[in-house]
Amino acid sequence: MRKKTDAKKEKKQRRTLKEWLSALWKTVKRIPWEKIFGWAFAIPWRRMLRTVGRFSRKRVLPFCCFLTCIGILCGVLLLSISAAVCDKTRDRILTVEELKGIDGELDCILVLGCRVYADGTMSHMLADRVQTGIALYEAGVSPKLLMSGDSSSSEYYDEVGAMQRAAILSGVPEEAILTDPMGLSTYDSIARALEKYEGRRVVIVTQRFHLYRALYVAEKLGVEAYGVSADLRPYSTQLKSDVREIFARCKDVFYALKQPEPVEK
Repeated sequence: MRKKTDAKKEKKQRRTLKEWLSALWKTVKRIPWEKIFGWAFAIPWRRMLRTVGRFSRKRVLPFCCFLTCIGILCGVLLLSISAAVCDKTRDRILTVEELKGIDGELDCILVLGCRVYADGTMSHMLADRVQTGIALYEAGVSPKLLMSGDSSSSEYYDEVGAMQRAAILSGVPEEAILTDPMGLSTYDSIARALEKYEGRRVVIVTQRFHLYRALYVAEKLGVEAYGVSADLRPYSTQLKSDVREIFARCKDVFYALKQPEPVEK
């Protein structure tokens, strides 16, 4: 009995829905659509579409092709500059053993800054840079560590302080650590290492993708620089860093040619 009752209710609901849709359709049919949208039927759509098509073929399409060619040329230029920077400096990226074979004393080990989190914890890239710099100091590559990074743009952000604390905790004497809180960019760090800290023969420590332009800038500024890679692990942001580095190399090529004064506080 219950099944029959449910079937009757369902049938009644279907009939009600059908009647409602039928009434709605009759209402829609009674609306004077031609009077309401008569203006739309009066517009010469075909003529307009033909005009738009001719304009697109004669004006828009050539302009888009031009922009595409310009974009391709700019991309090729950026990639060419990036590749040239890498090719020019790759032979100055050395190992610890190779550095020990260099004649004369090196003025300092320049560790370039990187991201620090809000709680003062160093990012993986920065931690690896500091660890590599400490290892070079302990190996006797140079008697000085120069920690250069951003510690001035905000009172709550301190790359150099985090780097210095890590080095001291690892046993590096405080007097052996120099700090540059105005290393706001790669160019600034190297230019200030030369002008403020008299670093004319330095070892630059950072990740390999970053070393190429750092060594390029150093060469253009007259600094005898060698690089040591701080790639101690894979990084989750590596792809993003590689893409960004293409543009950064082109920017620093311009800076190296213009050689502006480094930022002062």
